[in-house]
Amino acid sequence: MSLKGPYMKSFFVAVIMLAALPAYIGLAQAQSFSGSQSFLLRLSPTVDTTGLHISYFMTGAFGGYGGFVRTKPNVHDYVIDTWYENKPARTLKIIVYCPGYGIELLNIPSLADLSAKSAYVELKPLPAVHLSGKIVTPEGDAPKDFKIEVIYLAYWGHEFFGIADGMVTTFKLASTDAPRDGSFSIAVPDFTRDPAIAPFREKGVIMLRARDPKTGNFAYRLESAERPDTEAEFEVATKFNELHLYAKPYK
Repeated sequence: MSLKGPYMKSFFVAVIMLAALPAYIGLAQAQSFSGSQSFLLRLSPTVDTTGLHISYFMTGAFGGYGGFVRTKPNVHDYVIDTWYENKPARTLKIIVYCPGYGIELLNIPSLADLSAKSAYVELKPLPAVHLSGKIVTPEGDAPKDFKIEVIYLAYWGHEFFGIADGMVTTFKLASTDAPRDGSFSIAVPDFTRDPAIAPFREKGVIMLRARDPKTGNFAYRLESAERPDTEAEFEVATKFNELHLYAKPYK
């Protein structure tokens, strides 16, 4: 079969367009990335990102806005949208925490000055300490199993973000099953040895919570013997051994 006249011309045009298609796609992707109002955060592919926490705060003509990024295991690239209320952000601050590593803080004072809106985060291992103790349930309650959650409240986050109030940056450090006798032992990060948070006036605290392992609901309000009627919070510098906690039903 031979092609002549207008058919031959159409054929060559189609071939040229197909040949050039990958270049057009690559150019479009590059233009989309370079003009994108977003910030790319990259972690090493060797890091186990289970439990990864990323929170941020940005400022611009809209004022200030903060949030967090939904993370997933085995995902190492995350995008933060640097627009709010159809206005671009001028500054960006990011808190990154991953179990087994120290906290990483990123401060981008001017997004406009960046040639590439991305950053590679090199996480550094952080030693752990053991938190152990015993939970005493109310007298007369039938013994039950529950799950202990260790939560970190980063009170220093306000100082880092440059804000006076708002939600405290909070992330889960670890969890463990507590047997019916109430004893528990769990490894938590030794934040006293983390240089990233040492300069801040406010420090972080560790809070313990008890959940029903079947429903996921809070089973008890845990209180420390030293601070009754308040949830069990401990300063990072506390010696995490032989903690005595009292479990009280939520009202």
